Amino acid sequence: MTTPAMKKLVLSLLIILFVVNGFAQNNVNVDNYRFNFTYRALPSKPLAPMFFYYGTRINVPNSVARVIDMDALYDQLRIEGQRRTDDAKPGDVAVNLDMGFVEIVSSDVKEREGDSKDKDGQKRGRDKDNKYYWMVITYTFESKVVVTKNGKNIEYYPLYYRINTLTYQTREFSSRRDLSEYWKNNRENLKEAFARDLATSSVNRATARISSLYGFPTTKSSDIIKTINEKKHPENTPFRAAGDDLKSKLEMMNANTPMMEEDVAGLIDYYMGILDRYTDPKLNADIRLRYAALYNLCKIYLYLEQPENIKQYADLILENGYDKGDSKKMNEAAQKLTGLFNSSNIIKTRHFDPDIFFED
Repeated sequence: MTTPAMKKLVLSLLIILFVVNGFAQNNVNVDNYRFNFTYRALPSKPLAPMFFYYGTRINVPNSVARVIDMDALYDQLRIEGQRRTDDAKPGDVAVNLDMGFVEIVSSDVKEREGDSKDKDGQKRGRDKDNKYYWMVITYTFESKVVVTKNGKNIEYYPLYYRINTLTYQTREFSSRRDLSEYWKNNRENLKEAFARDLATSSVNRATARISSLYGFPTTKSSDIIKTINEKKHPENTPFRAAGDDLKSKLEMMNANTPMMEEDVAGLIDYYMGILDRYTDPKLNADIRLRYAALYNLCKIYLYLEQPENIKQYADLILENGYDKGDSKKMNEAAQKLTGLFNSSNIIKTRHFDPDIFFED
């Protein structure tokens, strides 16, 4: 038998369910969805011609040369996207890496008191008779990379300065004598290890510097698209699936391979359909869905490298009225892309194989 109290409870539950479902229909949570991508950066200081041949030379003192793999260093010293040659001709670029020697400046002994323990192994405090010793080694090094063309320096970049000290801390020893023996037996080994590490680091720093200035380095970065998280909204599942698909397409790009428009044609149609189906100018859910769709359309055209289309949908974000600041950001991204490609009469993409610009 249904009592009045039971009827009242059932009615209350139905009202709550109706309100919750109505809230879901009128609200959409928009979330960031991060992806990683790879592209080819353009030179910040392009030369003429933009693609060129270059030679390399590494100058090191004998004390360093005998403990490092010179062939490996030559392989690592490069301007990414340009052609290295062992037969330099007039007009080719020359890269010179100059490295000095490692100089030990000081070796200072440090000490600390150990902990005393009871018979159960519990700490009781500091024990002045239980000391540990280690050494802090201070050393210096210098290196620089110089780029020349037609006998003139076009880049001079210090990598390590002699005036800047470097330090290394040894492990701890239970006696000064053990520490002294360690230093006596390993001083030269440590010095050689410092030289190897600094030589490798100098080459890596030089490569990063000159590739940024004159090359087309492979560059990894990350960005966001938009997804939604509102399980009770009918668009939740297809919108999230579209986000997964778009993320996958964007992460398939690499330095040599762009994302093609035909690869994302279905996604463009889907996001355009959101704009056509959710048109209420006052319903929060519709406003946020349109925003997420417009945002993703901007990002699609950003990575298709079509700045005019970015601007079109960026302006619609402003008109839509939600998160209007993203309209400005997208327009700025479009302007930056336009400026990047206007700086070159040759390159109109950030995804290409530099080898196609060289005649074999």
